[in-house]
Amino acid sequence: MTPARTKKTIGFIELPDEALDLFGQYALRPDWEVALVVNIDGQSYAARMAQILRVPLLDRPNRPALVVCDRLIVGKKPGLRAMVQELLDGTPVEVIPVEDALRDLGAGGTRGGHPASKTVETPEPKSAPVASTPVRPTPPPRGRATKPAAPGELPPASRPSFDAGTILGADFRTKLRALRLDNADQLLREILELAVKVMRADSGSIMLVDESGSHLRIAVADGLPEWVIAHTRQEVGKGISGTVFASGEPRLLHGHMTGPEMTSPDVRPGLRDAACVAIPGKDGPIGVLNLNVESDDTQFDSRTLELLKLFAREASSAILRAISLKRLTGTMQREVAMRQVERLMSLRESLASRLQSVADVLGQTLGSDYTHCLVADASGENLELVGPAKGLGLLTTRKQPADRGFAGWVLRQGTPCVLEAGPSEDRAALAYLPLTGGRPYGLFFFERIPLLRASAVQVLQVLTEAKEIIEALLALEEATEDPDSEFPPRRASA
Repeated sequence: MTPARTKKTIGFIELPDEALDLFGQYALRPDWEVALVVNIDGQSYAARMAQILRVPLLDRPNRPALVVCDRLIVGKKPGLRAMVQELLDGTPVEVIPVEDALRDLGAGGTRGGHPASKTVETPEPKSAPVASTPVRPTPPPRGRATKPAAPGELPPASRPSFDAGTILGADFRTKLRALRLDNADQLLREILELAVKVMRADSGSIMLVDESGSHLRIAVADGLPEWVIAHTRQEVGKGISGTVFASGEPRLLHGHMTGPEMTSPDVRPGLRDAACVAIPGKDGPIGVLNLNVESDDTQFDSRTLELLKLFAREASSAILRAISLKRLTGTMQREVAMRQVERLMSLRESLASRLQSVADVLGQTLGSDYTHCLVADASGENLELVGPAKGLGLLTTRKQPADRGFAGWVLRQGTPCVLEAGPSEDRAALAYLPLTGGRPYGLFFFERIPLLRASAVQVLQVLTEAKEIIEALLALEEATEDPDSEFPPRRASA
């Protein structure tokens, strides 16, 4: 005799990113099980969560797979619901549009049983709102063996103590985009506070690799003494943070450890759980994110690490922006910018197009409010603004004589110029970078460069290094230009 099912099954077809809370809601409920996810067009957050939770992931709906579900929630694509209903014709599977499911979720619960089913179902208890702390089962004693999970199912100990939807839902990404970008320390602090909040941790820290690439330092921390923040320097490849950074593999820790990886009870007297994941960058990790639990309200487990990895991936671009602000003159940041300058100057495009791209890269590196690129014509007698007029560029004509005004003076001098202005708490600079050689090529003008983390001298060093690279490449280009090439001369202006 086949035993009666204790759980009903649900599937999601083309679940929009903004509706991911539905996934988390059903994944947490004891009376429902997510049976499958259908993702037709490319990647989505629902597809990522299906992979993390080991839920079957399909690239198209088919009847044999769908009929195992008691309920299907279908996305907004035109005609999708009608197609699914046609596939399921003659079955008791309930098909719900995502709009109705979200409406029910916002009303404080989810739907009851499917009306088409002939069985009499007991009313479902209403689930608590997502923001509430769920009632946690008593965890098994540490070290005790637990029953292995069935294929495709996570063990009970790894069930999350929070709704996965709050990590990757639209609300999370909206908050991340709204973080302040004008102050590096504040930006990093807000990222950490958001991580602590959504993961229901008690404290945490963000550690970034230093300019040498050999050590990690605490950039921002919550719940650590100032002397620990100032003096902590973890060698890459050693200790917990250094090992996670070097290997890219996350770590989950329970209690105080012994040996070289131990956490001092004086620093963390009540530490119960800790998690550490690498923060990804374009060319490898840029740091690690650490979170700690000291209360009994939250338990970290293997699923915590997967969700924390997703958080680090989503927040990495904002953290890179903070690094750019903090390390304007750092060797690593400057080397990355100069490599970009070399790559852009080597493209088979007009000189005006390449110089504008290079100016934008330098402007981002310096953090300037506005970046202007003026290119000299073939005679060298006039400078013409490339791209839209903005900032102070609105006050000048698009084309001006190369021997007039301050820009003309800087071009004739042939050396970068940085002018400081503003009160000490809001110090900023205007910077000019002339490009000359056998003839004038053009001029970059950077408007309002913040001087909170870098001095005018350091800004000048960045511009001087960029000038040397650009002019050397232009000289090499002119010396090797093939007049019979199928490409037009790259030194031609716009």
